[in-house]
Amino acid sequence: MGSSTYNVLVVEDEPMILNNIVKKLDQSNMGFTVVQTAKNGRQALDQLGVELPDVVFTDIRMPILDGMQLVQQIDAHYSSVRTVILSGYNDFEYARAAIRYNVRNYLSKPLDLQALHQCLMRLRIELDAERDSVLERMKVLKATQGVSVQDSIEMLRLFLNENYMHDFRLDQIAQELNFNSSYLSKWFVKIVGETPSNYIIHLKISKAKKLLQSVQELSVKQVGEMVGYADQNYFSRLFKQQTGLSPSQYREMCLRGENKHITLHDHMHSE
Repeated sequence: MGSSTYNVLVVEDEPMILNNIVKKLDQSNMGFTVVQTAKNGRQALDQLGVELPDVVFTDIRMPILDGMQLVQQIDAHYSSVRTVILSGYNDFEYARAAIRYNVRNYLSKPLDLQALHQCLMRLRIELDAERDSVLERMKVLKATQGVSVQDSIEMLRLFLNENYMHDFRLDQIAQELNFNSSYLSKWFVKIVGETPSNYIIHLKISKAKKLLQSVQELSVKQVGEMVGYADQNYFSRLFKQQTGLSPSQYREMCLRGENKHITLHDHMHSE
């Protein structure tokens, strides 16, 4: 089992049921962390527009936008996000319909722990394999005669864009690619314009700024965790170092509509 932690959004309109689902997921010890919750499909789509989780667990029967409409939208616009349907209704028509929208599983409420464990195990294997495949593609490029260093660096950049929130060591990645880490860093600077470490920091801070501005329900600690900083104090210090403002100050100025007048060291990287 890999050491990566994957982010989960839970969508459920009943507060007690929502809390129970979140508790069971957090206590599963399968490497899934609930970082977002929503009361209906519309609220969930708003959050997906700001930050994509790895997996969405959603109820079917909800006001405004129901679970089936939500998974349809996710399949159409956020195909990298895995979806799992939760329902207290024993209606297999929903399960059959959900297959059309690439739903990974259909679980009944209340959640059976064994069924949840099996579901998370399958998701874990799938997500780990997808993440590992990026490194494998990088190694293939490196091993293929005639492929330029620029191509290898571009694969590394894509890997960092997809995995910035996870813990990994750049020297281990360099070793996997049969590169000397200093050589890899030198070429990264030459092609991208900054070191891999600075690239990751700027990417994390840019993602954090989007979350602070767009999702008011998230605490500073939660925002830090979502971009890969478990230590809130470290995250706040680094954020201020990069932007000149604390996370709370930045959010407050955004709420007042003053963020456009702030001069920040904004390093947005296209994905």
